[in-house]
Amino acid sequence: KLIMSIQIKFFGQLADAVGVPQLNISDISDIESLKRRILNDYPRLKKHQFMVVMSKQVINENINLRNGDVVELLPPFSGG
Repeated sequence: KLIMSIQIKFFGQLADAVGVPQLNISDISDIESLKRRILNDYPRLKKHQFMVVMSKQVINENINLRNGDVVELLPPFSGG
């Protein structure tokens, strides 16, 4: 069985909360399980709101992930 690996990139205060700018997580099948895993592994993230972005698209639903996907977690943008 192939072990799935997803790369996660953190930006701004999210990177500060996690302590690293990026990491790889294996055996994650979808966005919701990814969120659960990182909030469990990095409880300081619970204090922050963030957007989930893949391929420059904001992801608002639970989509399936594939091996090698890159997921970016961004703090909310302040508009102006």
